[in-house]
Amino acid sequence: MQRKILFCLTLLTFAATPGLFAQRGPKVLPDHPRLMIRAESGGDARLVTMEMLRARAADPRFERFHTRLNRSMANYAMRALAYDDSAAADSAIAMLLEPNLWSGTTWDGIRVMWEAFVFDWLYNHPNFDPWEKALAIQQIVEDGEKLYERLQTNGHIFHTRMYAWATGVAAAGYALSGHYEDAPKLTRFANSYFNDNLLPARRLLGGSVHNGFGYGRHYIMWLTGHYLSMVYSATGQDLWSEVQSEQDNWAAREAQFIIYGRQPDGLMAKFGDCYRRTSERFSFRVISERNWYYHNPVYQGYLNRLLSEQSNSVFEIGNDYIAYLFFDPDRPAAGVESLPAKTLFGQYGTGIAIWRSGWEPDDLWLFFSCGDYFGNHGHYDQGTIDIFLKAPLLAEAGAYAGGYNSDFRKNFYRQSVAHNTLLIQDPADPDDIGGQRVYTNQELGTMKEYLLDIDAESGQILAHQPGDDLSYLLADLSAAYPGDRVERLTRELALVDNRWLVVRDRVLLSDPRYLPKVLWHCMARPDVDNKRFVVERNGGRATLQLLQPADATLEWVEGWVAGAQRFELEIDTTFNDPGVGRVEITGRSGQRKHTFLQVIDISSGSGWRESSYRETKQGTEVSLPGGRKLLLRENGAELR
Repeated sequence: MQRKILFCLTLLTFAATPGLFAQRGPKVLPDHPRLMIRAESGGDARLVTMEMLRARAADPRFERFHTRLNRSMANYAMRALAYDDSAAADSAIAMLLEPNLWSGTTWDGIRVMWEAFVFDWLYNHPNFDPWEKALAIQQIVEDGEKLYERLQTNGHIFHTRMYAWATGVAAAGYALSGHYEDAPKLTRFANSYFNDNLLPARRLLGGSVHNGFGYGRHYIMWLTGHYLSMVYSATGQDLWSEVQSEQDNWAAREAQFIIYGRQPDGLMAKFGDCYRRTSERFSFRVISERNWYYHNPVYQGYLNRLLSEQSNSVFEIGNDYIAYLFFDPDRPAAGVESLPAKTLFGQYGTGIAIWRSGWEPDDLWLFFSCGDYFGNHGHYDQGTIDIFLKAPLLAEAGAYAGGYNSDFRKNFYRQSVAHNTLLIQDPADPDDIGGQRVYTNQELGTMKEYLLDIDAESGQILAHQPGDDLSYLLADLSAAYPGDRVERLTRELALVDNRWLVVRDRVLLSDPRYLPKVLWHCMARPDVDNKRFVVERNGGRATLQLLQPADATLEWVEGWVAGAQRFELEIDTTFNDPGVGRVEITGRSGQRKHTFLQVIDISSGSGWRESSYRETKQGTEVSLPGGRKLLLRENGAELR
């Protein structure tokens, strides 16, 4: 609750000052085009102009995008503008005038946004007849008003639909200014909806997303960027700069989240409902738009890298128009190695830490998550750890397969049992899985409602101290579990010399009849003995040694199992790595306090040596191979 109060007070501070939250209806420029594109820059190098589009069309480096300017009305409209292609203009206008086949999904908003783009971009095109403009205005009015009505009766501010529908309303209002008397109503509503709800939601998540790199990149990041860009081009209000200077720079952090979240094998981190882990399609459009406004050489270098890696396209079909708006191949570039190797996103939101030993293919990559609940594409996975060295070694199990309502997703993939976290089970009930609280909040339509929803709080990273020799993290998972089972549960990570990961889990149960289990899902079949197991894959190896408690047991569970239910999964494992089973570390029953102390040696070399520990007045001292001694204090760590 404390962090929500802190965040709420911060929002009130910004609401009382001029800027993002004080402006509700900036004046819309009268001329077309004004959505993303302007006829002239007026000396502002960040405004995309017709001259820029034509210069890019003449650049042979854009031919790879030119050949894919089809399939969507926005692509055809860009082809018409940049290449003076009359046939493309006819195609875009014809698609604009087709009835909108409403589906109730995120794509409804994208369709209206693209309708507004085509109307605005081609307004002065000779092929756009007056009667077609009249029909287009009527259609955009009806569609924009429909989204407007939806947003007043439906909502969940962390759902992709809300970002698309609000962006569609904004695009309709800005495009129709001067053509529809209620256009200001649409823009005022969209601006209020973003400023009061969606942009604070993005700030709370600190650049991260809760729902995986599929949904998050595909919709939330992309559409938020398009909203900021539309406001800038249509009104001159520079929300990009306001976010950068007044709101923790979360928009730029979104680009960094994608960069950090890419594993050394080129796949994105596996969390939430991951349906797309490959790097192309969604990453380029998010990072290019942020790089256009923030001029970051690292972002430029990453874009260049994606282009060099992909033989076909870096865009989802229908989105290559974005390259002409926001990609300048001549900007200076830098490598990702200039970024810190370890960072934390959304400490008061998602709580996602990503630690790397470096940026080379053979470097270590760790992912940790402990934050709050934000929506139903998220998982009950607070405290989960993923470990990658040359291949995924220990990671969450399963894959987003079988559909949103599949038994596999609902009862395994989304549940705590599929993640490298802890279960608190009732040993007297063989059907009791012991996972974290199953909670949904899909009706919270405003930021105020979310901040007052205490049940959404499920975890927090209390301390994060990255370093070269020692990185330390302390997370509180207590709120993730039912209160009648857990009084307090913390997980600590200490990474020493980018090799030895010490994990300490301290559990205080509400009732001693429950039994804690620590789960480690393996991406390859491990060798398991009494106090140790080893996972090896593609030259990488993780060896876990259990130091405490002395009477705990290690048990191998084959496949995807939750309680008495065993699941089958038919899926292409190329991009999914669903795992083969898990090691369960089970403590002693009949006691309230439990401490699990584990050392994971993550290495590509041969050989392994034991670690040991002893209790001292200062804390728990762990002796690591090579003479390193790690002192775990009550709430911190140091090397000796």
